Amino acid sequence: MLVKREISCVPVISIWMMWEDFEKGHVEGARNVPFYTSVTPQGKLKNENFIEQVESLYGKDENLIVGCRSGIRSKLATLDLLNAGFKNVKNMGGGYLSYVKSMNEGA
Repeated sequence: MLVKREISCVPVISIWMMWEDFEKGHVEGARNVPFYTSVTPQGKLKNENFIEQVESLYGKDENLIVGCRSGIRSKLATLDLLNAGFKNVKNMGGGYLSYVKSMNEGA
């Protein structure tokens, strides 16, 4: 689990899908780059421009944290970024839900 101090010092990429309400919950200062663009009867459609969109915001040597609602999609996105040459990327284990829970416990 990432600690509050680490999250406040490192850029956070939130990968909420287009139809999910990013404004209802994300780490303060996070930028939304959707990992999936839609869901079809055949499954989720991956954002074909995900890597390029992240590259337009951050350098491959920057420290980054990737988060979603529960930590599953962000784990996949973190692996994609590492495979694309990003060197310092971490998954927000447990996602935003876990982050909020830890913040409430620490309050």
